[in-house]
Amino acid sequence: MNLLPLLAALLLTYLIGSIPFALLFVRWKTGLDVREVGSGNAGTTNVFRVAGWKIGVMVLLADFLKGFLPVFLFPLWLSSIDAGFESFLAPLLIGAVVLGHVFPLWASFRGGKGVACGAAALVASWPWAAPIGLLSFFVTLMVTRYVSVSSLVAAWVVALVYWFGFTENQNLVFGMFLFVLAMGITFLHRHNFQRLIHRKEPHFFTWKKKKSME
Repeated sequence: MNLLPLLAALLLTYLIGSIPFALLFVRWKTGLDVREVGSGNAGTTNVFRVAGWKIGVMVLLADFLKGFLPVFLFPLWLSSIDAGFESFLAPLLIGAVVLGHVFPLWASFRGGKGVACGAAALVASWPWAAPIGLLSFFVTLMVTRYVSVSSLVAAWVVALVYWFGFTENQNLVFGMFLFVLAMGITFLHRHNFQRLIHRKEPHFFTWKKKKSME
């Protein structure tokens, strides 16, 4: 086992995760600090609300790439030099990139909630997370119209499906990590819970009622 390459990969992954695309793109487009407007969260949903769908899509894609690429590429490099730690590699890298997104070095440690970034990192290690997570997310979104609720449902569904359907053929440590990740995402949404209780959480979209024929 070679600890130095692993530590270097984790540090680089954290620094990549720390790139605050929401902050950069919204400031470039509007001159505003995304953390000071809307919900105050440096995440994709708030970007859609305060800067429009074009910037929102740009942030979503950028956050997806910064979550996916290091978790996909660094294991290839580490395996080529036989660094070891195979059982713990994916959880450590996913944790590092999500930690960078939530507590970004480049943005005074004030970042987003890690949903899009974490989902992309997870897909890099377990591709089945994409259809499972997307299906549960969009079904919940269509029913509730709350992105926060949809994100939480998707995180827990992915963890449960992996544990009960794939753990025997996969990594037990990775399965346990998914529950830790879901609990972390739940904790980061605690303020959303308060707004939901007081009915102050904004819907992502509103159903339009058809006018009755006169």
